[in-house]
Amino acid sequence: MTTITYHHKSKSIAVDSRISTHNFVCIDDAKKWFTYGKDKVLACGECSDVYELQRDWESDKFSPLKCEFILMREKKVFYGFIQNGRKHIEPLTYNFAIGSGKLWAMAAMDFGKNAIQAVEYAITRDKSTGGPVNVFKI
Repeated sequence: MTTITYHHKSKSIAVDSRISTHNFVCIDDAKKWFTYGKDKVLACGECSDVYELQRDWESDKFSPLKCEFILMREKKVFYGFIQNGRKHIEPLTYNFAIGSGKLWAMAAMDFGKNAIQAVEYAITRDKSTGGPVNVFKI
């Protein structure tokens, strides 16, 4: 899967670049975000679900997906997921992480690490998180 972190104090989002399946690393330089208008969406989940999320973003009608996302919109950050074919988002005003390495990343931020450092720590513990870390400032 992946690890995506939002660090509220520094207003930054970090994401790894590994795509894996089962116990196999497919690639370590994936782009795990897409832009729609002024929105930037960083997503984690099954590979096909992330692609379907991007495909269905404009219509706002979604097939059953198993992915979560962080949405950057107009200098604000939201956590989102798809349920019953609908997109649900809620504003984030605190540190947050999604993906297979989220517990490691949240623990790192609890101990004072920023978004990048939290993903870097998740890389050391989560087999599905890896590759270069990309960062976005809000």
